[in-house]
Amino acid sequence: MSQYEVRDGGHLIARVDFAYPNSKLAIEAYGRRHHSAWIDHEHDLSRQNALIAAGWRMIIVTWARLHNARAPLMRTIARALAT
Repeated sequence: MSQYEVRDGGHLIARVDFAYPNSKLAIEAYGRRHHSAWIDHEHDLSRQNALIAAGWRMIIVTWARLHNARAPLMRTIARALAT
């Protein structure tokens, strides 16, 4: 699912770029537009920690890799889903 809202009860923990909710696997694609300033980095780390604390696993990629190196990314996702 894309733009998936991870919730704890009614409380929004984070909206992730892609998710496999049944496996609690979130995939975040970071690009320069929204993830280049230090404040963005701090926000990203806070969200990642909240997701991990809620039992989610994370795969983090760049937008460039998402669009230009899909086969390796798909293998990584498949391995994560298999565990």
